[in-house]
Amino acid sequence: MSKFKDPMPNFIKRVLDGRLITSKAVNLAVKRHQEDLKRTDWRWHYDPNLAGKAVKFMEILPEPKSGKPQPLAPFQKFIIGSIYGWVDKDDSNIRRFTDVFISMARKNGKSLLISGVILYEFLFGKNPANKRQLYTAANDRKQAGIVFGMVKDRLRALMRKDPGIKRMVKITRDELVNLDDGSTIRSFSRDTGLVDGYEPHVAVVDEYANAKTTDMIETLASGQVLLPSYLTFIISTAGFDMNVPMFQQNYPYAKKVLSGEETAERYFAFIAEQDNVQEVDDPNSWIKSNPLLDVDIVHDQITDYLTTKLSQARADGSLNAKLVKNFNIWRQATEDSYLDFDAWKDAELSEKPDIRGKRAWIGIDVGRTSDLFAITWLIPQEGWWWLDGYAFVASKGGIDNKIKTDRIDYLAAEQHGEGEISSLESGIIDNDR
Repeated sequence: MSKFKDPMPNFIKRVLDGRLITSKAVNLAVKRHQEDLKRTDWRWHYDPNLAGKAVKFMEILPEPKSGKPQPLAPFQKFIIGSIYGWVDKDDSNIRRFTDVFISMARKNGKSLLISGVILYEFLFGKNPANKRQLYTAANDRKQAGIVFGMVKDRLRALMRKDPGIKRMVKITRDELVNLDDGSTIRSFSRDTGLVDGYEPHVAVVDEYANAKTTDMIETLASGQVLLPSYLTFIISTAGFDMNVPMFQQNYPYAKKVLSGEETAERYFAFIAEQDNVQEVDDPNSWIKSNPLLDVDIVHDQITDYLTTKLSQARADGSLNAKLVKNFNIWRQATEDSYLDFDAWKDAELSEKPDIRGKRAWIGIDVGRTSDLFAITWLIPQEGWWWLDGYAFVASKGGIDNKIKTDRIDYLAAEQHGEGEISSLESGIIDNDR
């Protein structure tokens, strides 16, 4: 008989029978879980006892300000239950999910999830049994410090309630230490770096939408090679910059995993978002991006807050910011862009038209040492225009450095036939080409 209750059924049943409104992505996450339960052809199985144990711990964690336990919302139980319930059939200390991607609007219990995961692994992690390294990570030192401070505050509150945990934990300014097994919690950001010999058993990355490069994730991942059950936990609201790795890589990849377009059995994704901008006009749909609205005690408070903010935003012209942060919709930084992202994507064609013999307007932007030499053509069609281009890319100083600086994968662009990287030893643009 299970010691702990399965935390999943309530949320799953209401999503599947339509009583609980969710985004398409969350609905797919639930259906994926249900389909996976039927599988017998792989190494994983779902253990409701382990899922319930993790949820139970996080529900006894004191909230720092009140000192009282704070129950998890149904959607939080689904996330935590998924991460800790899916394990190896032969070794329950090996979690199925090693990479977790979660996106939702602000003020939906994100800190509760982050601190709960870190503290659970810090106190009760089993793989490895000793010297687990845990990191609260963010793009900059300040954000990483906020997350670390939250974890520290909740640990202190827990120590006041439990003498056993008080005995086993040492707290310093920059590090939390489990004296029983040598495990540590530290903060990490791109501008502070990591200590030598790091091996992040768990790294919770906060507000990844602010990261301009993949440096932080790559640095963390490079230390996890020999860990069978590491956990990289990315949690973030949408952003204004659509050239960042989260929007260009993580977000579309997560969508493909949920839809079944990509197979990644150790990747978990939960994306609570409005499925289109028009839904913002319907308060009943706000729960898609604000899943905490499923909690009765805060439902009216959140609804009133969103109603007020939306009304103010429409009056003062700041709607874009509210769509991003309060409804988790990716948008450009400016509302007066010539073309918005959705319109640009909708105009994309899978097959190029035949342009031989057609009139063309050609634009050339000359570059030589550190820029692009770009050529673009615009060709009138029947009622529309065809736009395409090609770029010659300078590689002076190394193409890897240019990729990081410009935040554009020129190697991939070259493979797709969209341009070519200079092969000259000097790295400057090859004018003969």
